[in-house]
Parts: sequence; C-alpha cells; structure tokens
Amino acid sequence: MERNGTFTQAWRYRDYVIDALNDDISFDQFIRQQVAGDLLPYDSIEQRNRQLIATGMLALGPKSLNESKKTKFQMDVVDEQIDVVSRAFIGLTVSCARCHDHKFDPIPQSEYYSLAGIFTSTDTMYGTSKTNGNRNPGRLLAITPDSVMPLSVSGGAGGAKEERKYRNQIKGLEKQLAGYERQLSNAKNKKAEKTAQQRVVETKDSIRRARARLRQATQPKVAAAKDALLVMAVTDADKIVDTKLRIRGEPEAYGRQIPRGFLTIASCEKAPAVATDQSGRLELVQWITRPSNPLTARVAVNRVWQHLFGRGIVKTVNNFGANGDRPTHPLLLDHLAMTFVDNGWSIKGLIRRIMLSRVYRLSCDDDAVALAADPGNELFWRMNQRRLEAEAIRDAMLLASGQLDVNPVAGSTVQKLGEGIIGRNIKTAGLADRHYAR
Repeated sequence: MERNGTFTQAWRYRDYVIDALNDDISFDQFIRQQVAGDLLPYDSIEQRNRQLIATGMLALGPKSLNESKKTKFQMDVVDEQIDVVSRAFIGLTVSCARCHDHKFDPIPQSEYYSLAGIFTSTDTMYGTSKTNGNRNPGRLLAITPDSVMPLSVSGGAGGAKEERKYRNQIKGLEKQLAGYERQLSNAKNKKAEKTAQQRVVETKDSIRRARARLRQATQPKVAAAKDALLVMAVTDADKIVDTKLRIRGEPEAYGRQIPRGFLTIASCEKAPAVATDQSGRLELVQWITRPSNPLTARVAVNRVWQHLFGRGIVKTVNNFGANGDRPTHPLLLDHLAMTFVDNGWSIKGLIRRIMLSRVYRLSCDDDAVALAADPGNELFWRMNQRRLEAEAIRDAMLLASGQLDVNPVAGSTVQKLGEGIIGRNIKTAGLADRHYAR
C-alpha cells in the first residue's frame, strides 16, 4: 500500500501454483491447501511443506505497513483475506459488509464478522523487516524436517546499525566514483588517464564488496535454524477467540461478540460446527468445497470459460451476487459445474471437455442473420477474435526456436533484492546492484 515492502519468499507460492496446475490436483483440494493447508493431514515432510507453502495465498496481498494503529492493521489484513477467499472461490463481494449490511446481497454485517473471527484467530506470516516506514514487520515460517516455527526477520542478520553503516559507506564510495570518472574523462595525458582508470576500477570493486556486505546485513535473521526453509504462510494463532462486530467498520468501535461461522446465502444444508481449539479455517474450506455449495464449482468453471473464450458465461467472474451480471447460459453453467464435480474437480479434464466442444471450434466468420440478432455475440454463435498475450507470443517464439525452458526461474528478483522498502530510495533498496551486475 503506502510502503512497498519486499516479499522475499513469495516465489515459493508461485511455484506451488504452477506445480499444482501442472499436476492437475483436484480443484477442491487446491482450495483446501490454500485456505487450511497447515491444518490438513500429510503423509510425508514434502507434503507438509507443500501444504504450508500453499497457505501463502492468505499471507500475500497489500498491507498498510506504516499503519500506526495495530488493531486497524490487523483488521485490514483480515478484510483482505476475506475479500480474496470470497471473491476467488465463491464469487461474492463479502467485504462490502465490513461496515454495514451488504447493500445488494443478503450478507449481514454479523456474518462478515463471523468470518473475521476465523482470520483474527489466524497468525499471518508475510515477512518484511522493521525499517523506517514499516511499523508492522512480519514473521516468516521456518521449516525444518523436525520443526515448524515462526521466525522474526526484523533487523536483518547484521542489525539496523550495520545496515546504516554499509549504506553510508556505499553512498560515500559512489560519490568518490563519480569524481574519479570525471577525472578520467578530463585526463590531459596517458599517466593521468592510467591513474584515474585504476582508481575507478578499485572504487567499483569496493562498492561491489560493500553491497555484498549490505545484502548480508539485510538478510532475514535465521537464528538457530540456519538450514530452515523460510516461507510465507499462515497458522492458527496462539489465542483462538471469536471477534466483536465493529460499529460502522471502525476497528476500535466494538459491538457484540459474534460466533465464528459462515454465510447463510451459500448454505444449502447445515454448515459444519467450528472447533473451539482451532481457527475455523478447516471448517470454512470444508464448507466452501462441499459439493452442495451452489457457487464454488460454478465460479471455477466460469473462470476457465473466461480464459478460453475471453468472456465468462457470467461476465463478472468475481461477482455472482445480485449486482453482478446474469449468466448468458445458466443451464450450461449448471451442467459444466456438475460434470466438473463428478469428474473429480479436474481442471485439465474441464479444459479438454470445453475445447473439444463445437462452440469452442467455431470460426470467427460473421453471419448476417446472427449478427443482426446478437451483435455482441452474447450467445457464442462464433468465436471472438482475441489478442494473444505478450507472454504467449514470447513463449511461441522460444518454442519454435527450440529455446523454451518450461521450468520456473529459481527464486526471484525480489528475493535477490532482499528485505527492505522499495521506491523511497532506489539505490539503497538494492536496484543499483542489478544495474551493476549488467
């Protein structure tokens, strides 16, 4: 949000998503792992780690790092988690009920806070170190074969004092370098040119070493778990409690206490009871993925349809509520959703089924009669012409030349930058290192 803190471990969740889709794990399991992976059983350490990394979905997202009020910061994080889960998986804008009863859908404010209690009982570990401009540093989850424990990353390996020392040192060396480069460009003879050139080379080498020490000083503090896998994730909080309704959504304007629970609007049968000793995320994801939930499978099918046709059967893919668009083919949406569930929630099977259909294989040719009756092609009587994304064009060229590497890059650019705030001072944020490497 107002401070752009680096999420140095976000790439692990990216790799999880790629692997999950390539392996075609059932979509209901895909949802369960992301919302409650830390609470699911596992058969191996690798499966445990994968499920913990999956919960990074709830740790990602914008955060008001410079917010001075801790309660407001927590409730903003919770609101973002509710918004992502509700829109992504059940196509409802539940966050609109944070301050008042939903204006368009039958979601009372009390049910918003029944969900909020689930996430206030959840510990969100997103990383970011404590620096100027970040009043809300987070932790990461340190994973070893024998343990899973939260780990503070504030301060870096060398501490704030070491960080300031190397930043000031780099600033001074860069000033020296600029002077030596001017001397080199204004050299009057070979001797002066040689001397200036030597000073430029030596100063650049000093800057390189100082930047390496700065990177080391700003790396997460790993304490005793130096061989740990650091991940963005969520786990159940130490204190499991229901939360109170906030009057007009104000974080510190408390109303009555609301028991943790789910939405009435999407419940076709009795919802599971929330365990008293857990956050409720496990029961929440069981409620989301139960076959009788009228929204989850339809929302997922509609997203796949949008990717293949450029427009969903419901145009507003994130909003199946009263304020969203109506489906152009409601019976088709129902049929695909039921088939999707019956076939084990297989995304690849769904894609294959749609792509082998007649409607997908239609040409882009116009038909005068159809054009007059349906100029917007709302009924899919032809295939819409679509622009190919830049990434697909690039991949196609690399594939044709035999140079396409289908493996994701190891780590990420953000990871190489290390902990810190980007944008306030680009050089000290580490972007200059990337330029220097070129």
